[in-house]
Amino acid sequence: MRKPLLALPLLFFLQLGCSNSYVFNSMIQQFTACPNNPALTLGVAGTFDGGSVRDNVVWYGRGRIWTLYTAAASGVPPYDPTIGIASSTDGCTWAKGGQVIVPNSAVNECAGGVFSPSVYYDTASDSLTVAVSCVSAPSQWYTGPSTVAELQVTSGADWNAPASYRWQNGGKPVLTESQPWEGTQGVYAPSIASSGKNFYMYYSSSSSSAGRYQVGIAVAGSPLGPWTKSPQNPITPRDTRCEEPATIPLASGTVYLFCDSVGADRHGVNVFSLEGADPMQAANWFYRGVYELPGAPSWRSGEIGSQSVIGLPDGRVLMTYNGKPAGTQSDVRKIGFAFLQFKSKQN
Repeated sequence: MRKPLLALPLLFFLQLGCSNSYVFNSMIQQFTACPNNPALTLGVAGTFDGGSVRDNVVWYGRGRIWTLYTAAASGVPPYDPTIGIASSTDGCTWAKGGQVIVPNSAVNECAGGVFSPSVYYDTASDSLTVAVSCVSAPSQWYTGPSTVAELQVTSGADWNAPASYRWQNGGKPVLTESQPWEGTQGVYAPSIASSGKNFYMYYSSSSSSAGRYQVGIAVAGSPLGPWTKSPQNPITPRDTRCEEPATIPLASGTVYLFCDSVGADRHGVNVFSLEGADPMQAANWFYRGVYELPGAPSWRSGEIGSQSVIGLPDGRVLMTYNGKPAGTQSDVRKIGFAFLQFKSKQN
């Protein structure tokens, strides 16, 4: 979603106005990248994902690992973003299932493109709730204004079948720009999580002119909303340039928030930890610094971003991210996967 920016020196990032920040690499005991990365790559030229695959979300269900990913027919504007699906048994070898979500021509806000999906899977009911970013024209993918809309897949339905994904709320957005901090790009890159009886939607907003990137949060009693934004938004400082959030609750009880570090450290992601019971309180999010992905293979040497992180039934933590080579201004991106092992939390 973000506009291309020049990389800033690491020294700048380490001197951000967050007194508690430090490099997060010390919190990760092991990072094991899939040997076949990028494990999810382009389709045949001319197909819906022949130009770029990126901005994906992973979840576990029905005995497999699944991902919905943003697909573009071209690596240059106007992109024509839609959403495809793939599944895996091991997290490294992926089988594509095809294009499953396309723009909603019946609703202006979603008629031009859908991208940056989020998934909430209810294991008890086997229902799938999908939140997507929407624009009214394909050219607005980077500039906005964007909104967030939701779809649902009922119990037993085929996740590989486009007809299974049904627009909710009449296809109209469930989250729009409404708070003063939210910029001209609107609201985008949703991420749905649950805690107790509450559901939380984390989301991004930025301004194409000011270049700010921050994360907000909204709460609801259902994964389908209605969503009420926190009056304390944004929950991340402006200096961290935080975008495209994803949370991961560990078995230890620690909750981490991962998000892009736009233009500040192009090969790392920001990390926050929840230090209070209520995620709606901005003061409860403690900035941990940057997790810099080890190594710099050529396929992601130019930039990485749009991570998603989940815990698997066997106790492993799977992280996914997209990247592109150095020295290119196009957005021909591919997707990699890695397994993380966390150390005990440090204060």
